[in-house]
Amino acid sequence: MQINSLSSEPLLAHFERRLEDRPFRPPLWLRGGHLQTLAASLLKRNFSWGWGNAEEHFVDLRDGSRVRLICAWQSSDAPTLVVLHGTGGSSDSTYMQGLSHKAYREGWNAVLVNLYNTNPELPKPKVFHSGSSREVGEVLQKLSMKHQVREFFLAGVSMGGNILLKLMGEWGSDSLVDVRAAGVISPLVDLTTAWKVLERPSNFLFQHHFVKNFKKRIKRHRSSLSPFVDVEALLRIKTLRQFDQLFTAPLAGFRDAFDYYERASALPYLKDIRIPTLLIHSHDDPLLPGELFTLPETRSNPSLLMGLTRQGGHVGYLEQALPGGDIDRFWAENRLIEFFRLAR
Repeated sequence: MQINSLSSEPLLAHFERRLEDRPFRPPLWLRGGHLQTLAASLLKRNFSWGWGNAEEHFVDLRDGSRVRLICAWQSSDAPTLVVLHGTGGSSDSTYMQGLSHKAYREGWNAVLVNLYNTNPELPKPKVFHSGSSREVGEVLQKLSMKHQVREFFLAGVSMGGNILLKLMGEWGSDSLVDVRAAGVISPLVDLTTAWKVLERPSNFLFQHHFVKNFKKRIKRHRSSLSPFVDVEALLRIKTLRQFDQLFTAPLAGFRDAFDYYERASALPYLKDIRIPTLLIHSHDDPLLPGELFTLPETRSNPSLLMGLTRQGGHVGYLEQALPGGDIDRFWAENRLIEFFRLAR
């Protein structure tokens, strides 16, 4: 499917001005990357205003793995928003719920992709990771065929943002499905830099959170994992890099964690994206500082709009109260939905 990259330029130029007119402003009491990150992840949110019942759908991939989707359908004529979660996330993550409910409110369909294998009959455990762009592309193709989706919007958060950017860079001008626009929040596009930053003492809480959740998953699937990885060593890990070395790399076919980080990072693919894409990232992101996105090689693509902010943290972006009492203060989510609305 051919994409005219020139068509993205008026949209991105217009939205760049919109971002200048509607910048992110955090509350005075909630400044700093760590505070923003923690507050957004811990804040309880009420989604009773959004979609009600959603259906569970499973997609079988060519390698034998099976992916679980949560789908909220309204109309076959409506655009469909597909959202990819971050490391350790799922369709229950608050940002996944937030984006999908806001899309549903627009009259669009919403699909939340859970990047975990649900096929217990697979001979070898399947691991989805930051480089799983081929699998996501296959999910999109199957959605397009089964539900006759005529136009997609794609959103990715953190790890999901990296997967999405990598996929679109691999597609270039030949998209496998009709994607009108894409948007990512806090994408971890350079995994080597990200793990180095994550191992700083200031990020102990984040590192501990990831490792604790990974160990729970390992214990839950101990019997199926033990023939393929060293489970006892995995239960002693202290860092995400150790997890990738002992788990991700051997199960996904990489030489080691460093080979995984190099081959899975989306950074080299940014220049090849031809789908109009909004990238939101903060300079104070505690997992991947924003300076990376100011380099000429990351800013030269006319199809990629860098929405860089001074503050916001990692998937944080809780803004100050607005005049009129608007209670939805998730700035980045709202900018993605606004961008998609204009892209129609």
